[in-house]
Amino acid sequence: MSATAWSADRPTAQLPLLEPSWWARNPHLQTIIGVKAPAPAMPGSEQQIWVQVEEGTEVRLKVAGPGARARGTVLLVHGMGGSSDASYLLRLARSAVLERWNAARLDLRGCGGTEARARSLHNASQGGDLGHCLARLEREGLPRPFVIVGFSLGGALALSYAGRSGGDCLADRIVAANPPVDVGACVDAVDAPGNALYRRYFVRRLCRLVRLSRRYMTVPGPEASPRTVRSLRHFDEVFTAPSGGFADVEEYYTRASAGRVIDGVRRPALVLSAKDDPFIPYRIFPGCHRRARECVEFLHPDYGGHGGYWQVRRPRFWLLEVLLRQLRLAAGC
Repeated sequence: MSATAWSADRPTAQLPLLEPSWWARNPHLQTIIGVKAPAPAMPGSEQQIWVQVEEGTEVRLKVAGPGARARGTVLLVHGMGGSSDASYLLRLARSAVLERWNAARLDLRGCGGTEARARSLHNASQGGDLGHCLARLEREGLPRPFVIVGFSLGGALALSYAGRSGGDCLADRIVAANPPVDVGACVDAVDAPGNALYRRYFVRRLCRLVRLSRRYMTVPGPEASPRTVRSLRHFDEVFTAPSGGFADVEEYYTRASAGRVIDGVRRPALVLSAKDDPFIPYRIFPGCHRRARECVEFLHPDYGGHGGYWQVRRPRFWLLEVLLRQLRLAAGC
């Protein structure tokens, strides 16, 4: 099994092969493993840093590291409706710290218990928040290089920020895992009949976030309940787009899709997404392959599901190998 994407007109990343167990070649099992597998405890203590991203809205960073011996700083960004305590984020943060990197795990707007400090719901158009976080880490004296590692929605935010900021991007390297570079196409994939399990999971999780957020701010729209919200597209139509100031859901999907600005990325970047991801369809990436500059590499293993990448050998979580290789490249090792 080749771990490298086929592309007719550009080179692709060469990384360690993903070798899944026979039972882990099912994309749904891979996806569930990635979310449910327990994460080890973080070593040492953590510092919390609040970052103002716009008037009345702050996001939270949880920063751990080896102190003065740090080789650099990695900003880890979770997916839709998640938090900085997601198991995949904790696994990667711990590995980064053990490699003598600072690891800053981000809670996006209204996520992870930050509802009282947000004035809008989080969405895929808020890539600029990552720039504010990197600027704050720089002011705090955390060392470079700065690497952003984003997952799912977090990966799309990383690419969006890098694409829109161009040469002013504060990150030295970007890793985007399973990013929905075409938001509308990915929402439709979640809402497809065969993905009812994921649709119910996301709708329940997002409706709960709206209910929590309404304790502290006005969120337009109907009752936030799976009884009234029929699909992820319906959720975006009645909650995400109005909260984000978009005219309608189609404007939101267009403006929030990182694939539209990937040609603006001017930092070394790796875009990683399995061909069997249940709701990030591979067909959304070839256009990005053609538009992106040579500094952007793509990797599309045959297996891995949505962020699972569980394999036969250790580390079981193949993304650890990918992350550590990117950190070493950033550090010039």
